[in-house]
Amino acid sequence: MAKLPTDGVLRKLFQLGQTDSEIAEEYDVTVAAVNKRMVAMGLRRKPIATRVTEGINRAWDLKSEAGTTSHHNKRPIQGLKYYLRQQLGDQLSATQTKHMNQLLKRLERDNVILDYDRDSVDGYVFRERQPEDGRRVMRWPDSAELPSEEFRAALELPQPEQGQGDGGSES
Repeated sequence: MAKLPTDGVLRKLFQLGQTDSEIAEEYDVTVAAVNKRMVAMGLRRKPIATRVTEGINRAWDLKSEAGTTSHHNKRPIQGLKYYLRQQLGDQLSATQTKHMNQLLKRLERDNVILDYDRDSVDGYVFRERQPEDGRRVMRWPDSAELPSEEFRAALELPQPEQGQGDGGSES
């Protein structure tokens, strides 16, 4: 069995978003060995759901004041969270996958993007996609700090499948 790299190299791999499994495979060690060293170095991975919530909160100040309607559990935000969780490697239940797919279908079908309006009753608005939105699933405010590269990649809609919409026939 090989040996783990130095703490400096391990920290860099962690910051680049490599999983413990990927590091273990690369250095031919056990996942437990990688995890033990990471914990000893004070490097802990946050659960994916926590990372997703923090990422969304970086962009949108979700309404959750006492005595008002909270926007945290509305269907659009749930679909968005499920999509981001899946993109970041989390496993979803059948129900979560269904909600995620409903959101993706609407974004693609209507060529819209999910945006947040704190002052509206529902909180979420599907707006016409603008060129600056690219293939993102949610509108990222100019005033908000951009998330990590991994999170930015997770915000992208999946690429359309080849032949989709034309019956798969070639012209």
